Amino acid sequence: MRRLSIFIVTLISLILMGAPAAFAAAPSAQNDRTGWQPFEVVGFNPCYPEDVAITVQALFELKVMEDGSGGLHTVIQSQLRGTGVGSVTGAKYVVRDTAVYTETATTAGVVTFGVPITGMMISLDRDVPDLYYIIHFHLTFNAKGELTSEVGKFEFLCR
Repeated sequence: MRRLSIFIVTLISLILMGAPAAFAAAPSAQNDRTGWQPFEVVGFNPCYPEDVAITVQALFELKVMEDGSGGLHTVIQSQLRGTGVGSVTGAKYVVRDTAVYTETATTAGVVTFGVPITGMMISLDRDVPDLYYIIHFHLTFNAKGELTSEVGKFEFLCR
């Protein structure tokens, strides 16, 4: 479970890497950046405890928009698709993952952001269970930087 958490944190970090560059856009402009990015990572299947060496193609889409009142809206969408091989069983996996990171910063200093992530690691070996996961969280901070709202859901299913 800890390794899966590390994988998810790494995934979110990769998604967020493109966000700071978007703030250089001119006010009231929409900034789009897309592209497939290949990378390799070691995931973990807690349904059949083993590391999985994964080769992934990731599509990222970044949009930054300013509203009429000066608030800033950021949306980062990612789709991952890839294949993997289990270190213990040698089972082959098909990997899919989708995430949409959204953030809104108002001129009053209120910031909200959230990320729903859904994904799966499907084993092509009938003896190794598949992993499905759903992760949703939403946070709101006031102008002082204090957390005022928090929602979190972490669900892992083995089938």
